[in-house]
Amino acid sequence: MSDTVAHKVTKTIVTSPEIYKPVGPYSQAILTGHTLYISGVLGLDQQAQLVCGGRGAEAEARQVLNNMKHVLEAGGSSLAAVVKTTILLRDMDDFQVVNQVYAEYFPRDCPAMATYQ
Repeated sequence: MSDTVAHKVTKTIVTSPEIYKPVGPYSQAILTGHTLYISGVLGLDQQAQLVCGGRGAEAEARQVLNNMKHVLEAGGSSLAAVVKTTILLRDMDDFQVVNQVYAEYFPRDCPAMATYQ
């Protein structure tokens, strides 16, 4: 890519004060043009503590989606605009319960989704 093209690409770092600070050298999200790229979102509370505390995949999925919603809103977007998600599960036995929570956050016009263990 030439320097001329590279200088025309702008990116804005997006950070939500509603969720934990990044736990590594990355941004919560990057806005470039009309596209918001969100980093992997974890089921952590604002103090970067895992929320499930024995409540399992349902609580963690709910926290992840709430965190994602906050980052989207900080970037001027919403869950309704999400076009693709990737879900990483520790155990595929949690797939059904995670899907139930997911359906609450994406009740219609669901984004494309890939799920891996």
